Amino acid sequence: MRTLTLFAVVMALVACSDPVPESRAEWVLHSKVVFEGPSLAANEFRLWFPYVIGDFYGAPDTVDFIQPTLQADGTVEVDLNKGHDQLLTALEPVEFTLSYMKIEPAQARIARLTPMAMQADGIEQVGTTEWIDADSKQRLLLLYADQPCRIYGGPYDIRIASAGYVWVGEIPAPDGKQTYESVAQPARLALAITPTKSE
Repeated sequence: MRTLTLFAVVMALVACSDPVPESRAEWVLHSKVVFEGPSLAANEFRLWFPYVIGDFYGAPDTVDFIQPTLQADGTVEVDLNKGHDQLLTALEPVEFTLSYMKIEPAQARIARLTPMAMQADGIEQVGTTEWIDADSKQRLLLLYADQPCRIYGGPYDIRIASAGYVWVGEIPAPDGKQTYESVAQPARLALAITPTKSE
């Protein structure tokens, strides 16, 4: 009888515990590192994937929750499911560096994943790093939003339909400038590194 009672208690605790978040397949990105300029050997750099919180630009606000591994063939799998709870905890009210940028609703929270190429054994960047569409060469940003929202002002008009990640691309404007809008995830994604010129 005591065994049955203990079993019932354990089952009740399991039923009341928080469910394990379901992994989302679309949050697993398959990319390839490409170099714009001189190539770097694999032992000359490491990839780091922190987030900027509440803005598009500026220094990273988090550590690397994802910690992907660069493969020998230059490919890298970025699983955005990893560290997602930590990202949600790190979210803060939006404070854009660019004064003309706005977000609606104001309580929406955002973060930008900002991949960086760092010294293999140091803390300095060895170049600039950007997401690009491997076919069109379009420059991309990767944003996370915790709810549907719109980010606008100046060249920005980004509509995010639901909580999750969205790609933002540079769109040529008739005046020769660029606008920034949400775009579909590219069929082939690349991580472009432009190494810093040696003096």
